[in-house]
Amino acid sequence: MRKPLLILAALVLFVFYSYGFLQWLQSGHSFNDVWRAITSDWFLAVTVLDLSLFGLLCLLWLYRDMQKRNISVAGKFFILLATLLSGVVVVLFYLAFRKKDSTA
Repeated sequence: MRKPLLILAALVLFVFYSYGFLQWLQSGHSFNDVWRAITSDWFLAVTVLDLSLFGLLCLLWLYRDMQKRNISVAGKFFILLATLLSGVVVVLFYLAFRKKDSTA
């Protein structure tokens, strides 16, 4: 039951993120606009910093979990790179398809 829910959540988020990104591109905004918004609002800057640190912690957990499950170096690199590019979508797919823990 858990696997289909993780896959469904990943697919829904992927569609939502893709649609939002395309809307953002069509609006004519750029990363320079994002930087200006972050540097002009302290609360937004703190929020982005906090989310960045949380993302780093998630990447560290993901790396350690892949090490524990003996995933190849190329596999680790691919999964971490994909996570950096698309966010939580890859982590949800990883959780749905990872091998069972042998110690549990």
